[in-house]
Amino acid sequence: MITEQQHYDPMTQIQHYARHLTFLHPRGQQEEKTLHTALRYVFPQEMEALLFYNGFQIRSCYGNWQQEPLTASSPSMIYVCQRRV
Repeated sequence: MITEQQHYDPMTQIQHYARHLTFLHPRGQQEEKTLHTALRYVFPQEMEALLFYNGFQIRSCYGNWQQEPLTASSPSMIYVCQRRV
C-alpha cells in the first residue's frame, strides 16, 4: 500500500512530500518505509535573474521538449543559454 502526504511552503517555494510504503511479505511480515522528497519550484523571472547574475545569456526558452513557448500551463521550463562574454 502507498499513501502520500504533501505540503507546499510558499515562503521557501518548496513542495514537501512524504510517501509511506507498506510491504506485505509472503510469510505475513509487514515492512514499512517512508520516503521524503523536497522539490523547490523556481518561477521564470527568478530563473532568468539567476542565469543573468551567474554570467549566462538566454538564447531560447521553451515550455516543453517540442520547443513550444513557455506558458503558465507548460509541463517544463527549458532554457538554452550561453556564457556571456
